[in-house]
Amino acid sequence: AALGAPASPPHGAPTRGLPDCWPETLSRRHLCGSRSLGCLLNLIVHPGQTVSHIQWLSRAAPPEELVRRMEELVRQLDEQGLRVSVPPEVLADHQWREGAGSPLLEELKPRLRLFFQWERAHPFEDERLLDRVEEATREHVSGFSVLPVPGVPRFRVEPGSHVIIGGEPDWDEPARLFEPLVGHINQELGRAGVQVRWVPVRDNWVLASPEVVDLLVANGVLQGRAVA
Repeated sequence: AALGAPASPPHGAPTRGLPDCWPETLSRRHLCGSRSLGCLLNLIVHPGQTVSHIQWLSRAAPPEELVRRMEELVRQLDEQGLRVSVPPEVLADHQWREGAGSPLLEELKPRLRLFFQWERAHPFEDERLLDRVEEATREHVSGFSVLPVPGVPRFRVEPGSHVIIGGEPDWDEPARLFEPLVGHINQELGRAGVQVRWVPVRDNWVLASPEVVDLLVANGVLQGRAVA
């Protein structure tokens, strides 16, 4: 049923992309050619009508192709052991209107082990960073432990009593300090015969199989790390 005939778009409707003639007389071509409106609402607009005569009917459904893509993503994640309860239609709708990210990311976050937890603290001020990395890695490498060497950018790693020399500490790019450590841990994961690695993503690493991370990056759920 029609929602009436407002003189302007409903509260919250995007305005970017509207033709310059808004709110003057609009043609069907003007409105239907605007993705900002077309992705939000189905409209009935007759040639020569003014905005005050437009009937805003209902939210337009996301493209079927995008829904099918989300169905395939959910299926592939399920095969990798990450069951998703959010319907593919909801994922497609969000990605079409809002862009990448939640709600899929919000559902997966508790099950994705992140090296840095930026919402808690900057990595250089996060006192539990190495504890979390140790706990997550130990699930796959028996006896794994990592401790900082006081006063120098180095890490003592077991098994093997290795001393890993870290990269140059950089507040703006903290990953530089930890890259040699992550490289060593990934070698240990490989020797343990497991599929997961600490895989680089934007400003972080995530402990998962590279295939899962590739899926999430390809579908806009995570952002890949830029390659210099």
